Amino acid sequence: MQSGRVQMALIHAAGCAVSGEVISMGMVSGAEQINELRRQADLSVRELDDEEKSEILKRRAQSAERFRHMNEEADKRATAEHELQAALARRRNNVTSRFLEESASHRYG
Repeated sequence: MQSGRVQMALIHAAGCAVSGEVISMGMVSGAEQINELRRQADLSVRELDDEEKSEILKRRAQSAERFRHMNEEADKRATAEHELQAALARRRNNVTSRFLEESASHRYG
């Protein structure tokens, strides 16, 4: 377990991760804090124009397509693995039954 000093040093060196963005942990003035709060508020309430909406829809469609493709690939792999396991089980059963037949014929034959 790391000491509090080590943890703070790591945080200070790397910065704090907020939504994928690394921000510094330094002190900021009150005016800078107010400006940042205003900037964040503007981002959350502003209306999107048609181009931004279409970009969002396009990214969502691309994401859905990637997800669908990944699911199809996973289904194909699962089906192939199931078929392979079934083939291996058939082969084991055939080999085992042949071995039992041969050993029975050698013993009693």
